[in-house]
Amino acid sequence: MKYVVVILLILGVGLVGGILVFGERNQTITAPGAGLHEIAAPSSVLVEENASSSPLSTIVATSTAVSTTTPATPTSTADEKVIPATLSVKFSNLAPLQGETVLVSILGDPKSPEVSYDGKSIPVFLYQDGLRALIPIGAHESIGSHAIRITADNLPDYSRSIGVKSGKFPVVDLGIPEKMGTTTPAQLVQDLSKENAELNAIVALVTPETFFTRGFGLPLTDNTHLSSVFGEIRKTGDQTISHLGVDFGGAEGSKVAAMNDGVVEKAESTALYGNAVIIDHGEGIFSMYLHLKTILISKGMKVRRGQAIGTLGQTGYSTGPHLHLSVKINGVSVDPIKFVDAFK
Repeated sequence: MKYVVVILLILGVGLVGGILVFGERNQTITAPGAGLHEIAAPSSVLVEENASSSPLSTIVATSTAVSTTTPATPTSTADEKVIPATLSVKFSNLAPLQGETVLVSILGDPKSPEVSYDGKSIPVFLYQDGLRALIPIGAHESIGSHAIRITADNLPDYSRSIGVKSGKFPVVDLGIPEKMGTTTPAQLVQDLSKENAELNAIVALVTPETFFTRGFGLPLTDNTHLSSVFGEIRKTGDQTISHLGVDFGGAEGSKVAAMNDGVVEKAESTALYGNAVIIDHGEGIFSMYLHLKTILISKGMKVRRGQAIGTLGQTGYSTGPHLHLSVKINGVSVDPIKFVDAFK
């Protein structure tokens, strides 16, 4: 009996050892960092257009990510995620009239976005909750389709067309004021071209800085007396002149305020435009105030939205007291009233 117990003990020890050895040989060792990882494949775009009668049209583009298996790396984990880049593009108007401004809102997380209109680069700037770009539609812009392109380092290219419609500008007859003496229509056009060249040299510059943080406003206390609209075609003798601004009537000497924050680029008298002020608002945006009675600021000054810059008058080529207001974007004249509305 004693020998039987001994034999059973020996067999028991061997069986336990065998179990331990068997378990040890089938144990799985997991190296740190091993497993599946999600990586971003080359981006693709999903475009959705909201079907709405609202004048605000929205285009949404979202890049996608693809899951795949990659070799283990010491710094990766099985829970690693990739957040796809997104892009949301909104247009204030997809069918603008000649003279209107299209405000492009670029939301999401694009890196180094660039915007072009018919191949021409448009400044992109930070405004309130996202990036913005302003596309000026000139009074003489061709009717029909025009291409907008947006590119970013982390997203595929985005393209969109807008359809420009006719502004249907009125035609009026306008004579030469008696105070201008014997000036002929041809001489008037020649002198206007000379002064315009000087002004255009100023507004052609693009300051890569945004001086404003709020929308733009109209410059008078009462802006309801509109005596001449933007784009008006004026016949003076055998000459034709396009009115690339708006004229506000008002009491001579009444306050004229800056449309927004900016830096004064011109504050002096000219032969035809009279006392003139030009303010640079940054990013290629300028406002011009002409025929002023008095000028209250000087070149180089920083002005604030609503600050008095002069008084309403009738200096230069003018048939009566009024303020001629112009807005230039990248050197292109746009309707100041429609420009203000684009920021609302």
